[in-house]
Amino acid sequence: MQLSLPWRYGWTKPFGSIPRINWGHPLTRGLLTYCYDVGGPIIDLVGGGTGKIVASTTHIARSVSPFGLGLKYGATSSSDYFLMPVNRRISTFGNSVPYTIACATFYTGAPNINSVVVGPSDGSSNQGPVFWIDGTNTFFAVVLNNANTHDFAQLRTTNTFQSWVCAAPSTTTATLYANGKLDSSLSGIATTQSITGMSNIFNNGNTGSNNYSGGAGNGLVYYYAGWNRVLTAAEALLLHSDPYCFLIYPEDEIFATLVGASAAPSFTWLQMTEEALRMPKAHWVREMIRHD
Repeated sequence: MQLSLPWRYGWTKPFGSIPRINWGHPLTRGLLTYCYDVGGPIIDLVGGGTGKIVASTTHIARSVSPFGLGLKYGATSSSDYFLMPVNRRISTFGNSVPYTIACATFYTGAPNINSVVVGPSDGSSNQGPVFWIDGTNTFFAVVLNNANTHDFAQLRTTNTFQSWVCAAPSTTTATLYANGKLDSSLSGIATTQSITGMSNIFNNGNTGSNNYSGGAGNGLVYYYAGWNRVLTAAEALLLHSDPYCFLIYPEDEIFATLVGASAAPSFTWLQMTEEALRMPKAHWVREMIRHD
């Protein structure tokens, strides 16, 4: 159960609890995988299961960012990586079109160059559609067909929430949305491949034969998602402006029932004035209790 009008909005994770997918939301149509960092462990809210840290010399740890808790990757080549359990829905992800991939990042420093940030891999020299850092480490890029060269890239900014959506409608075309804005520079690419047995990996390290090596990013990756359809420009913008709009948190359900009210309240969200809607959400809760 969700509130009838939005009461939380924006880039910050609203709660530290574990959410679930609201399958009634239009954005979830065709959603195959949604790996969400709950503040340390990463959970695939679609495929099920919690990933595991594969330890190396330098360990990753939980960290506080302006937009919520999460695993902090340190951009060292000998660092841990995070391996998700097998999700049969993405075992051959990227072998056929259409598809879309998306993630959100918060970088605190320069990452390793030519390194995979997040995406599916078979653990050898192959990876599916992945996000990565290009050879200058100033750009956030996309590799769509295991070519080990980025198909297109956008400027990576430090200490900024950034979202990345790449949609491939055909075997030769794709579109990148950086922070909800269209990048129309892509041309002459191949968006399909032939790989099986892939799992999602965070902080995957260098491309090519060094997959499963760890040591890519320098910051947090809040989620990674994949769809078997092309997201629209409006959906890409929504993912940037309100990335958790299709998640239901336990706190959503608690507040939606007015903390266990035994009778239907006389006050409804539609009765709130425009002035109340402009106030902080803490005031909304007080208004709900006052009118109950």
